[in-house]
Amino acid sequence: HQVFAALKAKNLLRPDSHFLVGLSGGLDSVALLICLDKLGLKVSAHHCHHGPGDHEEFRDQSYQFCRSMCLAKGIPFSFEKSQKQLLSEEEMRNFRRGSLLTRIKELGEGAILVLGHHLDDQLETQLMRLIRG
Repeated sequence: HQVFAALKAKNLLRPDSHFLVGLSGGLDSVALLICLDKLGLKVSAHHCHHGPGDHEEFRDQSYQFCRSMCLAKGIPFSFEKSQKQLLSEEEMRNFRRGSLLTRIKELGEGAILVLGHHLDDQLETQLMRLIRG
């Protein structure tokens, strides 16, 4: 299995390893969570809810999906919801980073933050930077 081999090559398969998946509810993070769980690794999930705003209903649905999936699979689940409206991608990104870093510190030594991304994500990021200037 490629994921197992990659984790082993990076020396991440230690007895105290605990993989915290940043779970958005999107295909990448869900696939990563399921893969790590099926490999029998110690795994938990953390969801960052961007709080009030134009897309709050969608954000609530994403939270419910992530929570329900983890509950059904017996995967520990945590989340943080922003109490203020986040107005920019930068504010949302900073909120996610802060929330995930806080959670990884709470889990302690052996905790490893993992995020699901695919190759097109890099292209999307580069395009966004070109558009913004």
